[in-house]
Amino acid sequence: MSPDTLRAARPRLREGVRLGPAVRSGPTLVHSVKEPVSGRYFQIGPSEFFIMARLDGITTLAEIDRQYAVEFRRRLTDDHWAHILGTLGRRGLLSGSEPPQAPAPEQRRRSLLYVRLPVVAPERWLGRLEPRLRPLFSPYAVVPLLVAVVGMEIAVLARAGDLWGATTRLGEGRPLVLAAVLLGVWLTVAVHEVAHGLTGTHFGGTATEIGVVWRFPMLAPYCRVNDIVFMARRHRVYVAFSGMFAGLVVLLPVAIAWPLLGGTAADAAGSALLLGSLSGLINLLPFFRLDGYAMLNHALGMRDLQGESLAYVRGLLRRDRALPPYPRGQTRIYVIYVTCAALACVAWVCWIVLWTVRSFGH
Repeated sequence: MSPDTLRAARPRLREGVRLGPAVRSGPTLVHSVKEPVSGRYFQIGPSEFFIMARLDGITTLAEIDRQYAVEFRRRLTDDHWAHILGTLGRRGLLSGSEPPQAPAPEQRRRSLLYVRLPVVAPERWLGRLEPRLRPLFSPYAVVPLLVAVVGMEIAVLARAGDLWGATTRLGEGRPLVLAAVLLGVWLTVAVHEVAHGLTGTHFGGTATEIGVVWRFPMLAPYCRVNDIVFMARRHRVYVAFSGMFAGLVVLLPVAIAWPLLGGTAADAAGSALLLGSLSGLINLLPFFRLDGYAMLNHALGMRDLQGESLAYVRGLLRRDRALPPYPRGQTRIYVIYVTCAALACVAWVCWIVLWTVRSFGH
């Protein structure tokens, strides 16, 4: 192809190719790309994103090149353009290119410490359920429920001693009832995961798996939501928050019933309220790779806050001269995150030591 013909070309992305918003990955920005035929995902940088976002079948490469020069202060040669178009064509991202082959079946990692067992593909039934439950995503439903949940958790904190006493009494005198309570709390975690899938569906994603994961020493339900990387930042935060929120909402009837009950029923309700609240609120801690961490990651627009923070602070302590140049505000976030994680770890260890000393002291 001659240079003039190449520059006059008006290539277009394949129908259905999705380009995601920028997220911070270390010192650089990356965008996610999804090829619609095979479902493969790719990571690209800002310059590649700039070009791909303009491949609309109308704009010529010469026009894109002029815009590129203004944005990045350099021009691309004909060899560069040929390489870019060739790469996009091989990946099946250009209209008219050969569709890529479907990827090989995923090899699931299994060990004594980790096993993931898919149970159901929920995309179809969540797609039918979401329109019926759409009013629940309105602020008129979410805000009152959020206020009620916050009020419930304040009451749980205020009556934590009574709730712990109820749990202890069940453990000592009614172990089977306590086992039933634990099963009920476990089922609230299932509601938690379905809420992730439903919220992801509401904001344009797809829930491809619901199942059970064994991650030593816990057995828990899980939900896999695809395409979350293409959502707006606040929607990604909502998807991460929705599971914990739904798990606490289902405890509201228990919180209302607890003061009205007596005997074993009151102890069972109090235990469920305490254990369910702990299960939900632990998810908010951003130091484990749970919902709170995902919320913080999405809110800050980062790809892997924990890993990147540890890598940066480790290099800083070693005075590594090979550290890449990070934006100043980002390095502050890294240092604050690692400091808070270290303080939380120290507090947790101190609490365990204190609890152990007091327990054996009695």
